[in-house]
Amino acid sequence: MKMLYVYSEKDLAGIGIARKLKKMLGEELVRGFPQSVVEFEFLEEIGGYDGFIVLSKHRSESKIPSLTVHSTGNLLKQALLGGKGEELSVSFPRLNGFLLKKLKEKAESRNLLGEFKVSYEATHHGPSSLTKPISFIEIGSDEEMWKREDLHELVAEVIFEAHLLLTENKLPICEKSIGFGGGHYSERHSELTFDRDVCFGHIAPKYALKEGISEKVLLQMFDKNYEGIEAVYVEKKAGNRSFKDTIERFAQSKKVRVVYF
Repeated sequence: MKMLYVYSEKDLAGIGIARKLKKMLGEELVRGFPQSVVEFEFLEEIGGYDGFIVLSKHRSESKIPSLTVHSTGNLLKQALLGGKGEELSVSFPRLNGFLLKKLKEKAESRNLLGEFKVSYEATHHGPSSLTKPISFIEIGSDEEMWKREDLHELVAEVIFEAHLLLTENKLPICEKSIGFGGGHYSERHSELTFDRDVCFGHIAPKYALKEGISEKVLLQMFDKNYEGIEAVYVEKKAGNRSFKDTIERFAQSKKVRVVYF
């Protein structure tokens, strides 16, 4: 599997990670573009690649130091940061799970776990139209973190290890899943990846469920996952009975299991 590693030329974290990664992989597989990462709808126009990893900064008002992984698209009708409303790109659960576990492993080896949150983020922002898998890997959450060379090196090492496995189609086996519940930082779904080898593509947080996710979006969550999915993990407090009935109906039609946790 041949991946392209991409970043925005406006993004301090992306630039820093790319600089390190180019030393490991060379210039051809690591490419910068002038657009914001949420506007990378054009990536599939670049021929010869099977998927994409986006090297990016993460911004939050809390400014909590973080290392995150997520899939892309807009769960609701509004598209505040790129892409189209109620449209999801293709996620890659096995890759997301590998990236997240490696981020934690390398953060722990550098004694950063007490300082950094390592987690999935719920599916959000563009690009939303890609039909090849795309994963974001991010450094957060303010300029001080985006500039740190030790973090650039850490993330580049994670991507390099993923690259070697992707090239030989040898990513670790995990239970390919989608998730519902939690906040924007999908902490409990992250724990399942760390502790039980469950890996996640799209994740819909409670705030999106409260606003109302259409069946059109639910169908995309089930279907737009590279290699497909085997399970749906739903936090017990996520959604009402009607929502859970819909999830169970979709899961039965797709022949995947539902796990409440």
